[in-house]
Amino acid sequence: MTYFFKKNYPKSLDREYFKRYFYDLKKLEKYNSISTASIMTVEAILLGIKLLNKKIKTIILTGGGRKNEFIVNKLKKSLKSKKITVKIIEQFNYNGDLLEAQAFGYLAIRSLRKLTISLPTTTGVKKPVTGGRIYN
Repeated sequence: MTYFFKKNYPKSLDREYFKRYFYDLKKLEKYNSISTASIMTVEAILLGIKLLNKKIKTIILTGGGRKNEFIVNKLKKSLKSKKITVKIIEQFNYNGDLLEAQAFGYLAIRSLRKLTISLPTTTGVKKPVTGGRIYN
């Protein structure tokens, strides 16, 4: 995991990157596995913030992790000394359960229209790219 966090922005990551860890986590007892994955999530966020090397006042959590009290509390505790506030997306009147689905819907429409969905400035791709293949 450290290679990704040593790489400068812009960059992107998806769940496929973590498959190698998933198989190791499955070998652990259930609660140890969940705890380890949660700590990995917290550490990944902390490393990402550190790599930004910018003054951050607030981070906003969305996705399923925002419902994990352990992750949220650990982040709040870890970032308190840096005076970074942790907020949940619902505090801004967005539905955290729909936000990702809406984003994928937006990307799907852009893909159907053959518009770019990834840019060098956002994910580090070499040139602007459109979506993948459409299957019926």
